[in-house]
Amino acid sequence: MPIFESLPLEILQHICNDVAADCKLDLYNYSLVSRRCCLASNPQRFQTIRFPDLTNLSDRLACWNDVLQARSSFTYVRWLIVGGFLPFGSDSRNEKLISTTEDDLEDYDAGTIVGGPYYGRLSDEKDDDWKPLSRFIMHLPRLLNFVYSAIGIFPPCLMDALRSIPNCRLHLHSFGLGSLVQPPDQPQDIDPYEYSLATCPQLYCVILQHSLYTTEGLRNYNYEATQLMAAGLAPNLKRVRLIIRRPGSSPEYVAALRQPWAPWQGFFPSRPQQPLQPGHLNALGFGASQVTDIREWSKYITFSSLRTLKWDAEGVSTEMFRWLSTCNFSSLKTLVLNLEGFRIEYEQMDKVAGALLLNLPPLHSLKLTGVFGQQTFQAVLGHHTLYQLWLSSPPDTDAEQLVITAKRVSELAKCCARLEELTLLVPRSQGSKEKVLIYRLLGSLPGLRNLTLYLDCTDLTAYNLSDSELDEEEDDVLFPKLDKGLVRKRLINAAVDEPLALAIYREIIQGKPRNMPTLQCVKLHVSGAYELASTRGHLGLSSIIDVIGRSWEISRNPTRRDDCDDVVVQEVGRQEREERIKVWSEWNGSDILEELVFREIWPEETGDWKTDWHSFPLMSN
Repeated sequence: MPIFESLPLEILQHICNDVAADCKLDLYNYSLVSRRCCLASNPQRFQTIRFPDLTNLSDRLACWNDVLQARSSFTYVRWLIVGGFLPFGSDSRNEKLISTTEDDLEDYDAGTIVGGPYYGRLSDEKDDDWKPLSRFIMHLPRLLNFVYSAIGIFPPCLMDALRSIPNCRLHLHSFGLGSLVQPPDQPQDIDPYEYSLATCPQLYCVILQHSLYTTEGLRNYNYEATQLMAAGLAPNLKRVRLIIRRPGSSPEYVAALRQPWAPWQGFFPSRPQQPLQPGHLNALGFGASQVTDIREWSKYITFSSLRTLKWDAEGVSTEMFRWLSTCNFSSLKTLVLNLEGFRIEYEQMDKVAGALLLNLPPLHSLKLTGVFGQQTFQAVLGHHTLYQLWLSSPPDTDAEQLVITAKRVSELAKCCARLEELTLLVPRSQGSKEKVLIYRLLGSLPGLRNLTLYLDCTDLTAYNLSDSELDEEEDDVLFPKLDKGLVRKRLINAAVDEPLALAIYREIIQGKPRNMPTLQCVKLHVSGAYELASTRGHLGLSSIIDVIGRSWEISRNPTRRDDCDDVVVQEVGRQEREERIKVWSEWNGSDILEELVFREIWPEETGDWKTDWHSFPLMSN
């Protein structure tokens, strides 16, 4: 220990970075080794400060001020995250260190902040409520990123505090300018403070929730304003995410939709608009349910500067994807595409999506959902540089979708050997030998660290019935033979308990090559299990699946060595599941098909059906 203690502080900090890279427990344990190790761990322990809500903000700020002052650690704070709904998880020391990457924070806030932007004006009294935070910010001279996702306009006092740290980047995850919500026929100047916010040199990222009109029938011009900001009005704006939030219906809203379109007159209608050159964003994203003509954005930004494009919009035509194939995306590294187009174009989508991927530079991260098949998959294999990959193409009767097979997993392992994070939709077929082989082949990916599998229980049998099968089903009105078989198969596939989750994990790591990075985490989710309830009318099936269709996370025990096989198994979403099933504490009735089939599979043992079930084991070779 004396030799270790005599090492320079900088060396001890490097050791801390290596030892405590993934887990809080490792970081805490390192800090408890000695005073010197505690001192060396401070840069990691205090690099990110979060206030997930504003409850007792002044008291928590005072506490943080005392902690940082006692350890002379104000200079270590790099990220400050305030408000909104952030993925903090539990307070357990076993949890992984929470990522502060821009993509992760933006993805989470874009999916959780609800209710749309707040377009009211900030009173002086409300601004005073933020002054303790503004004083705290002034003590953080090396702050690099300030993420604000609280509902409301960004307070002026915080803007003043940020000006004292010119290198700090401002991320507004609940962006909205209230003075740009106007009567359609009464153009108005933007509020001076809001204009200073829109043109702030420190503004780096905005997430805008928008709609054409508000419930009151007012025109919302924030979307058009964001386009001008991206075109250089906000000189250092690099990341933009756009999400449609539908307003509540009202007579005023309906009347506004029927009026002639009112184009925006600009920030200052009485002044001529200055011509702008296309800006240079690093990241552009569109949320789900947002049909957007991305071609109009080519007037405001240079696509060749984009490193991230997330287009999760639904109902995009193949024509739009063909146009994208002609664009210059020479800097692109991350791509998210929703290929859920129009049904009449399903057959073309696979070909068009494949052509688009072939025209892109080597990608590092790719997520594809929707309608695609073999041609798209072959194009994916051409991106040998991928570190992250997400493929999800749910079965559909109108298109030949991509199905993950052992052969395709082998091709992935061969062509995309750099993969570290992989998410796949894998068919669930009662633990067949084919699926066991898929699990083992997934483990053969040499660099794989994190794997997420959606175990798909979708069965298209219910959609593809012959006339004779339909006649037979109608003859057996009370308990249709076909439905009984479908329900039985669905229940067996949807049942995922802890022993099965652990068995799947064991099969995966069995295929892991020696002397390769350890698989850190496997997540398992049940997918497509509820579909039969809606398509065949088996509403009682949903309550059973709520109990048996569980999600699991199996991770390497952070206290063990890499060559040790000790793991931690946790159910994901257990609290939410238990809340849902409280209303299903009893059977609905003994004559319901789903209940009878359940008891045929799992006879009564404990007196409570919610504990009588178990998963069927995997079939070993």
